[in-house]
Amino acid sequence: MRDLLVNYLESLAILDSRYTALTCINYQPGAPKIGFFSLVFRAHDTVEDVPVALKFYDPDVSMDPYRLSAFDREPAILQKVIGQRRCLQLIMPMQTHSWQYDPTLVIPTKYFAVNWIDGEVDEIFQNQDRYDSIDKLRWFIDILTAVEALHRNGIFHRDIKPDNMRFYLAHGRRIVVLIDMGTAARADTVPIIADYAHPVGHQLYAAPEAWCGLAGHRDVANCSDFYALGCVVYELFNRDFFGAEIRRNPRYGPVLAAIAVDVAGKPRDKRVQAWKQTVMHFRHAVIPPSIDGAGSSVHPSVSSLLNDLLHKLVKFDFVERARSFDWIRDRAVRAITTLENVRMQERALERRAVQKQNRLAKLALRSQKSQGAVGRKKGFKC
Repeated sequence: MRDLLVNYLESLAILDSRYTALTCINYQPGAPKIGFFSLVFRAHDTVEDVPVALKFYDPDVSMDPYRLSAFDREPAILQKVIGQRRCLQLIMPMQTHSWQYDPTLVIPTKYFAVNWIDGEVDEIFQNQDRYDSIDKLRWFIDILTAVEALHRNGIFHRDIKPDNMRFYLAHGRRIVVLIDMGTAARADTVPIIADYAHPVGHQLYAAPEAWCGLAGHRDVANCSDFYALGCVVYELFNRDFFGAEIRRNPRYGPVLAAIAVDVAGKPRDKRVQAWKQTVMHFRHAVIPPSIDGAGSSVHPSVSSLLNDLLHKLVKFDFVERARSFDWIRDRAVRAITTLENVRMQERALERRAVQKQNRLAKLALRSQKSQGAVGRKKGFKC
């Protein structure tokens, strides 16, 4: 069904008298699909005369009630941030296109439209060597600000990762926006399902509590976003995923399992309290990896500062986790200032070294000239 829908939509001259030039960007027949809920198409909006992203529900997961409900919820969440800077903008609410599957069968197909954003933040993570530490920390601050924009509106993304970020330039300034709100949730809404056995977003960015039956609890969802920010700052300076690295700790799996057995077995309204009681015995059992380990590109001058930032963001117990945007931003700015000072000192030392070499070269030239002059005088006397 997925292949048929993609081929059908891409063959249309115009969709619903509005959208042209549809091209699927997260799936091509015969290749792996990117993402879970949606088929995403770039298209041209002839009404607004701008490029847009059209999100269609993937018919190959049509029997999954959770994913279908999450897809319905996404444009409703985006309604909350219309006109809000640094937030993905809804262009057209949920529509139903009548897909003429064959002469006798019409399939109603859901889709909605959001603004198209060209810049891919994931490129920064894939090509780390092209960016110095100051650039990376400035990117982190922009990502942090994008998360802050959602939280300010009572929305938790719950699937923060590099390929769910885009950016554009406005008046010379870079604006990062979080996209793919399929797993996002509002603080004032009830969960779609009663029990969450697994995290709702990418497992390598999932916080410990999301593995222990708390993925659907709104009062801890913001904590999970901060954990993902810790993963992001780690991966700006390291090739491996933070989630993969921490899983190599032999204690991580057994500790998660021990807590999950106790927490997930409790009634839903008792689970947060059960977590707080059980985690007391385990909160310091798993030491997270350091940001300046083997292969890291962190400058030694900021390794201590950035390790403190990372370890407070990825605290095993969400109660202890850093959750102040101002505090996190302040640590990143301090690191940038330190690196700028180090850079100035290094440049000053380089200038002094060049000046010293120039002085030595002048002295050597002067000495050569002096010796040459003495030689000429002796030759004249002879």
